[in-house]
Amino acid sequence: RLVTKHMMGFRDEAAGYFYKAVKLNPDYSDAKENFYRVANWLVERWHFIMLNDAKRNQTYQRAVQKAVHAGCTTVLDIGTGTGILSMFAKKAGATHVYACELSKTMYEVACDVVAANHMGERSEE
Repeated sequence: RLVTKHMMGFRDEAAGYFYKAVKLNPDYSDAKENFYRVANWLVERWHFIMLNDAKRNQTYQRAVQKAVHAGCTTVLDIGTGTGILSMFAKKAGATHVYACELSKTMYEVACDVVAANHMGERSEE
């Protein structure tokens, strides 16, 4: 059924099912392989270039920090992706950070990244 959903164009939904399967059984290699394959189609290559650009990330972090320290303590991160800008805001001292993501797969990735960095609670879907 998952493969059928994937082939019908429900890549984000298929990735969600594979992701859940991997969470339930991290040693299930077929689920891992299929999750990575589908996620590869969902995550644009430019995400990796941006995430690995240290100078860019440091510049964004300084800009977010400057805004928060200037009094912008409520932050809305539209299209959060991995949640990196939301984490910059939280680390800078923002009291409320709202991250929005259209892709269910990227939403789940962002929740995992934020949780792994001990930066907050999983938000509502």
